[in-house]
Amino acid sequence: MAPPTAAGTAAGVIAALHILGGQHVQLAGTKLRRFTGHHPRSTTPATPTTMTAWGKYTSPRLLAVQLASIGPDL
Repeated sequence: MAPPTAAGTAAGVIAALHILGGQHVQLAGTKLRRFTGHHPRSTTPATPTTMTAWGKYTSPRLLAVQLASIGPDL
């Protein structure tokens, strides 16, 4: 789901570039964790199974970063 404002979209793009621009998957996963961690209003926790719904054409690198971000919770 896209953010409802241009500012939210811009913040998401900047965060994505910052997170995915690094050289190490584990470091990128640590940075992404602040966005994928447990949210009090979330009804569905982030798991490898639920991550398949996050994007239809997810790159192997992004998938690795996503898995690294939830690794401590597994």
